Amino acid sequence: ADEPLNQKKEAKPVVQEDYYLPSIGSDEVGTGDFFGPITVCAAYLDENSIGFIKSLGIKDSKKLTDATIIEIAEVIKDKITFSLLTLHNDKFNELHKKGFNMNKMKAYLHNKAIINLLGKLDHEPKVILDQFAEKGLYYRYLEDEKNVYRNMEFYTKAEDKFASVALGSILARYAFLKHFDLLSYKSGYHLLKGANAKVDQLASRIIKEKGESFLNDYAKMNFKTLDKAKALIKLTYWLNLCIVCSIIYNDEKEMILWMKN
Repeated sequence: ADEPLNQKKEAKPVVQEDYYLPSIGSDEVGTGDFFGPITVCAAYLDENSIGFIKSLGIKDSKKLTDATIIEIAEVIKDKITFSLLTLHNDKFNELHKKGFNMNKMKAYLHNKAIINLLGKLDHEPKVILDQFAEKGLYYRYLEDEKNVYRNMEFYTKAEDKFASVALGSILARYAFLKHFDLLSYKSGYHLLKGANAKVDQLASRIIKEKGESFLNDYAKMNFKTLDKAKALIKLTYWLNLCIVCSIIYNDEKEMILWMKN
């Protein structure tokens, strides 16, 4: 059975209008990208930092460009307290083979990041999670964990409602971008974010040139992208074969006409 970090009663719902509420906010990045890791960050917004954070204009953090994310993160990473975790692709693929789905991995990462951050503080502020699963299901994902933090609140699109979650989102995105650039360098390919047709084509090219196993350290192998990439390889093979057959047929047809003449 899970052992809660403390026995305090669950906090009352916070007032959603208080965007700059002093609190811990936790968010994740990378779950929709075929290439790259998953990063989770729990960030603490304390009262003394509110004025500084207001001056940065972090509202609508999901709409910020990557360049702006990096600029803001470089400023805040040495001024606020946070806990950042990265689930690299090889470990992600290993956990998936063991039966972990995406949400179970996210639950483990958020729980660990929050507990790590609380260990850096001398008090227990409100904790807010950007909700990706119903509360009861979230805790069921953690049923095998000995240390589970339970005194927190769940909000959908929490980064739009609380600055602490926006800070977690920005720092998680910053870490994801840094890891992504490093993976591109190590792989020798200009890796692409997201999961779309262009990503399918790139994955197909990598498989043809390096083999499917090469992707294990760079991609989430349970994504449908992998199947689409392999289907593209087969399609290319058959198209090329049809072209060759067509050329041979036309050549033979011309040869017959030439012989008749």
